[in-house]
Amino acid sequence: MIIVTGASGTVGKEVVRELVSLRADFRTLVRTEAGAAKLKSQGLSPVLGDLDRPETLGAAFAGAERLFLLIMPSPLAATQTEQIVDVAKKAGIRHIVKLSALGVSDDTPINLASFHRASERVLEASSLEYTHLRPHFFMQNFTSNLFGYVESIKAGKLYIPMGHSGLSLVDAADIGAVAARVLTQKGHENRVYDITGPAALSFKQIADKLGAATGHKVDYVPVSDEDTLKAMCASGMPDWLAEGLVGYFRFFRLYGAQVANTVVSLTQRPGRTFDEFLIHAALRHVP
Repeated sequence: MIIVTGASGTVGKEVVRELVSLRADFRTLVRTEAGAAKLKSQGLSPVLGDLDRPETLGAAFAGAERLFLLIMPSPLAATQTEQIVDVAKKAGIRHIVKLSALGVSDDTPINLASFHRASERVLEASSLEYTHLRPHFFMQNFTSNLFGYVESIKAGKLYIPMGHSGLSLVDAADIGAVAARVLTQKGHENRVYDITGPAALSFKQIADKLGAATGHKVDYVPVSDEDTLKAMCASGMPDWLAEGLVGYFRFFRLYGAQVANTVVSLTQRPGRTFDEFLIHAALRHVP
């Protein structure tokens, strides 16, 4: 039995979709009765529990052997992971697959990456088996308003502090496919997997492709880290989060073009290209 957290999110729903296709035995963790009802209507088996309230997790985890763990990177990530691990051990879970992020390391200067690494270290220090999944920048970031890119694209401008560097964007569906294999197969215990797209694109290329998909010109406008940080903070984003995101762009300018073969090696199929993603993306409906 597998427990999937974050099942309604960008990656979590792809993990669920892939586990269904593999006919895996799994349950989805949800916080509310309304969320449970919605998942039940989709033919899934939800169980109530809240990662922020570890006292609610014992019954939810009972009978499970593996856990897909999706928690937000924050200063509380390590403490939250410790609490989850404690409940998982008591419930009999043996293997935790954590969604982390590309660029995580012990000496990272990026606060968001350090939060992920602190959570990873908790898993490594436990007696449980673990797998860290470290995906790259999601293609879906351009179809959600998480970073405000949808409105920016509608206005025909894409403001990113990436200079002329390339980025090997990854489709969340490919992350979900990798996660599902790790959760259902042996041989991935105590491993770390970087997950990227199949090729690196410059942001001018990305903007041109977004323009073709939306039917109107989109210009890439390289901006400074300082201006990006000011804009994020002015939008109401917490300072620590804005600083972390800008730190990631700084990392991406140096290392964002790397391509890993994880998707092909674990799923036996090529990763989706950005062109293929855009065929199905909601951006094609932007006027």
